[in-house]
Amino acid sequence: MNDNISGSKLKTDEISQIVRILSQRLTEPSYKYPSVQWVSEYSLIKLLVQVRNELQLSANLSGKYLLKALVESSLATRKIINDVPQGKNPHVVYCLEFGGVPEISSEELLLTTQSDFLKTVICYFSAICHHELTTQIPAYHHIARLKNMGKRSREEHLKVLSLKQEGVGNSLNVKPSLGTLLFTYDGTLYYQTTRDQTLVPGVQEVQFSPTLLARVTTLEQTLLDTLHNPWSCGGPAVVFEAWQNGVPLIDDSLFNEYLCKIGRVDFDLRVGYMLEQFEYDYCSEGLAKRFVNAKKLIKQRNLPLLPLLPKVPGQNKNMEWGLLV
Repeated sequence: MNDNISGSKLKTDEISQIVRILSQRLTEPSYKYPSVQWVSEYSLIKLLVQVRNELQLSANLSGKYLLKALVESSLATRKIINDVPQGKNPHVVYCLEFGGVPEISSEELLLTTQSDFLKTVICYFSAICHHELTTQIPAYHHIARLKNMGKRSREEHLKVLSLKQEGVGNSLNVKPSLGTLLFTYDGTLYYQTTRDQTLVPGVQEVQFSPTLLARVTTLEQTLLDTLHNPWSCGGPAVVFEAWQNGVPLIDDSLFNEYLCKIGRVDFDLRVGYMLEQFEYDYCSEGLAKRFVNAKKLIKQRNLPLLPLLPKVPGQNKNMEWGLLV
């Protein structure tokens, strides 16, 4: 065992002490360890080194050696995901469920790839399934790293919209990117993507189980995301199904709050159109007024028609909302 470079050997009582402290540290999920049932190899090795130091064991007992000792003692179960992009290392996770090995969930798999819980969010198709907005089985899952990319002024954004529309015909023929492929597990693709945090104001923490804490887009944010990146949400059919199922459940004051924070007329137009299609009865006067102002703006500025769903060809012109649907 090369990791034990000095020949130090772990004793039975030392293994018991390590397990005791691990059980204490991983009693319930936290920001540091959002999953206490399945843990990535990197995180577990780092934790074992901390436990070793706390117990004042030999520094020659490396984290890799301690982990191997747990596996050989049937106190940890290793799962290797080999189906990764070429050139990437397999993704390795460990189960610390002493006494049994439960199935690993998609949320646990996604979270074990991340190092900073508070800068990530499960979104797109994964969130649609979480909110039970579709009957479709997801072909892929997404976790996003949130990043501050700076916010354009309204005037700057209007210019960008106009420029984008000049080449919209060509962009519709380009296969949309779903992000960076992490791995494939049980035939399902797992992606990581980077998202502008100013476009994702609706994030909530969800206790999926006693052993799992995750950050997931709210129902309202998830619906907004379908109009921002429909292909990552499963495509047009899933988008319309999600809206049909989600509209009766929305809190329109949250919609208004999110749209105010995002501050983009293309979001306003797309959301307003979808709510109209599903005959939504507004509770928030501010939200209804926002859509009236958005429709006035596109007429005043003579903005080009936008596709209802980005990178999805529209067949019909809706001049009231300035959209190709």
